[in-house]
Amino acid sequence: MITGLFHASYTISDVEKTVSFCKEVLGLEHTRWQISNQPYLASVTGIPGCSLRIGFARAEGDDTSYEMVEYVQPKGPRARTGFGIPGSIYMSWEVDNLEAAIERLRKANTSIIASPATIEDGLWKDARGVFFLGPDDILTELVEIKHQPDGNGRLLRLHHVTFSITSIEKALGIFCEKLKLTLDLIVNSSGDYVSNFIRLPDPSMRKAYLSIPNTNCKMELLEYRTAAGPTADMATNNLASGHACFRADDMNSTYRELRSVGVEFVGKPTEITAGVNKGGYATYFKGTDGIRFELFQNPPAV
Repeated sequence: MITGLFHASYTISDVEKTVSFCKEVLGLEHTRWQISNQPYLASVTGIPGCSLRIGFARAEGDDTSYEMVEYVQPKGPRARTGFGIPGSIYMSWEVDNLEAAIERLRKANTSIIASPATIEDGLWKDARGVFFLGPDDILTELVEIKHQPDGNGRLLRLHHVTFSITSIEKALGIFCEKLKLTLDLIVNSSGDYVSNFIRLPDPSMRKAYLSIPNTNCKMELLEYRTAAGPTADMATNNLASGHACFRADDMNSTYRELRSVGVEFVGKPTEITAGVNKGGYATYFKGTDGIRFELFQNPPAV
């Protein structure tokens, strides 16, 4: 079934600009470029005639990549995402020294949303975090789990990926019962941490934390008591949409098993015909609230 997390992804407007931000401001490694306009993509994404430019980056030593996807065609509208809006996604990076990381962002004139705050509950209780807006005003979080006084603000790893949803129970039915991810914890939260960064009429929520096999990156699910807006349209060609890509050990059997229990796929497992993953397989499916997820099977070992 699921054997790990391959990457987490945002759809962006300019791949060169976003890769440059990741390298020069965040200090991530740029691992590779890719132009994808082969016919197999329409079958994988469910979007006919799509053409993409893709960049990959990651923190030094991390095994989970950040994928930046620019849809050359067809371009979708901007997804209306944000705190409290179902369907929204944001990535969270662990840093060695939060103040040093913030100073680096300020020097690059990056928009920082309020001052750092302490997380009041959950798996990372007492950690400190802050949110900033990167290229395309995409929301991103930095968390300091353990303060390193001599740290230079380096991003240590992709720490977790957060999804805003309407029902934790419905989400667990997909992620735990069908994908076999592990539920670590569910907590009720006042939402005080989020309230440091945005004013919501009712910031209270429930949080669920999931472990993914063979990776330290977690999934965080936020069920706000009162949604801040309608569910976002997270079609993969919509600007500011995002997805997580899971590794599968046997794509076809995973596809058949998930379809048999009602998971909706937007495409079908299709062989990748070009690039470094040539010979592998990929497809997308819809999770709760229309959030897209990808399945990826490695190409055969040479």
